[in-house]
Amino acid sequence: MSIPFTILYFSSALCAHAQFTDFDESDKSCRDLGHCRSIWDIIWSCLVVIFTCTWLAIHPNIPKQGKGRLWKFGRSAGAFIAALIAPEVIILTAWEQRVAAQELLNTIPKEENWTLSHAFFAHMGGFMIGERDSDEAYILHPMEIGAYLRSGRLSFTQEDIQDKSKGDSLTKGFVVIQTGWFILQLIARAVERLPITELEITTLAFAILNCVTYALWWHKPLDVERPIYIDAIPFEDTQGDGVHTGYSKTSLSIFDSGIDNSQTSWNGLVFIIVAVAFGGVHCIPWSFQFPTHAEKWTWRIGSIITAAFPPVMPVALSTQSSILRTIIVFFLFSLYVLARLALLALAFTTLRSLPPDAYTTVHWTTFIPHI
Repeated sequence: MSIPFTILYFSSALCAHAQFTDFDESDKSCRDLGHCRSIWDIIWSCLVVIFTCTWLAIHPNIPKQGKGRLWKFGRSAGAFIAALIAPEVIILTAWEQRVAAQELLNTIPKEENWTLSHAFFAHMGGFMIGERDSDEAYILHPMEIGAYLRSGRLSFTQEDIQDKSKGDSLTKGFVVIQTGWFILQLIARAVERLPITELEITTLAFAILNCVTYALWWHKPLDVERPIYIDAIPFEDTQGDGVHTGYSKTSLSIFDSGIDNSQTSWNGLVFIIVAVAFGGVHCIPWSFQFPTHAEKWTWRIGSIITAAFPPVMPVALSTQSSILRTIIVFFLFSLYVLARLALLALAFTTLRSLPPDAYTTVHWTTFIPHI
């Protein structure tokens, strides 16, 4: 949690210094200082939502034991970059994990007092069978949980599970308040017919997806680094539960659901709906003022590609020829990545030429707590 707030501190210092440079154009177009915002205010509010809230919304699985801090940071940074380029994939992962956790919880007797936090913890590699830091320790499979519950080896309360989480009420409150404020002030600008920048639209798309991601992972412990080690049950005590299934994973990938196969047929539909909605938000600036026609058409084409990619990809995957399918998928994926990068770049470059009213604030939104 300290990493995003460190970024916030240095970014805030940079923005505060930059407000005294010639780059701040608010004085040229906004005379009422009580209702003005600078270009750096726009950038700052957007960066907080895009970077900090995205970082805090990601709930990775427990990392492989024995790895150093640099490796763990690189793992988290990679997930963060993936969330910036393809946030809809992160939502699909969160959906799969939520479904898997809910299905596991449904199989647990109510008298065990298990919660979604327990189920998430089990699916993220939270329980390992064997001695601490042993190379032979392996992750407890969901099929084995019933027998281990009866044995008393999983008698952990929700507080025990959440105690291992790096998230807390302050973290969750920060994400909810900051994202809520950002969306509310954009709605207020639209109601008062004040211009909204392309960067704010891009941030809105991330904010909406971050809200969905955070809701799906609300009960999942955040940034847990160490699992709970438990002793194995003797074979004769399994009572036919299939405990010794041959499942011997020692770690999970950062977003593995903890199951071998998908537990739901809704995954493809969820991915398409979320991705089309994400691309659709980028189509909002279709008629906005752009510095040049080239930038306007680049934005339009990038928005269309972003929205059209999800429905087209299943068709490409159904191609009979494996060679042709590989070529088509590679081409479409490359085109999608280029479109996403172009939209991100344009979101910042278009700030160099904003209409005067873009610097006007909706006064009452400044009283809502935010950074």
